[in-house]
Amino acid sequence: MLLNDGEIARGVNDPLQGYRDFLLLKYNFYKDSGVGAADFVQAAGNLGTVSCPGGPAVKTVIGREDSTQAAPEGTLPQAFGSQSKQEVLIQLWADKGFSPRELAALMGAHSVSKAFVQQANGIPAGSPQDDTPNAWDVKYYSQTQAKTAPRGVFRFDSDVNLADPSTASGAAFTEFAGSQSTWAEAFQAAAYKLSVLGVSQEQQQSFQDCTGILG
Repeated sequence: MLLNDGEIARGVNDPLQGYRDFLLLKYNFYKDSGVGAADFVQAAGNLGTVSCPGGPAVKTVIGREDSTQAAPEGTLPQAFGSQSKQEVLIQLWADKGFSPRELAALMGAHSVSKAFVQQANGIPAGSPQDDTPNAWDVKYYSQTQAKTAPRGVFRFDSDVNLADPSTASGAAFTEFAGSQSTWAEAFQAAAYKLSVLGVSQEQQQSFQDCTGILG
């Protein structure tokens, strides 16, 4: 994200350009002190989460090896179109070792999501995915499962597809909609698992736990 200009320019990553510029400025200030780019991105994300009203503290570790090589194409989920179908998304995450419930837990981060710019699919800039975008809460789950979205709320096809109550991921949406604490616990576990994806257990043994920086 920080070390490869080509990767951040991809369509799925392009909305993060401003975020990347903000982080890159700070990373360039700290990198001579031995701060790694991968660790910096992970810590920034976790700080952002816990800074949201209601946001949980996710276990934060450092010690990753940086790489300037772009990630393979086609490994990120799509919000609209044929690649947003539930079975496609479930399989994409299953290939990475994540269950439908873990995927649903991670999707809850859309509780504080807003469109950075006018979207090609017609979603206006500033549009949220639930009607309380300034709070890390479970309204996203119930409003994504609702037959119609609240006024001013715009939903991804991918989210609506995963929210189908007759499926495993949809059952998790229903579960999390009823309990903030249940979602928080599931999110913390899934987000940490995602943060060390691709890192061997042996490498993780040398990681340092820096969760204390979250306050």
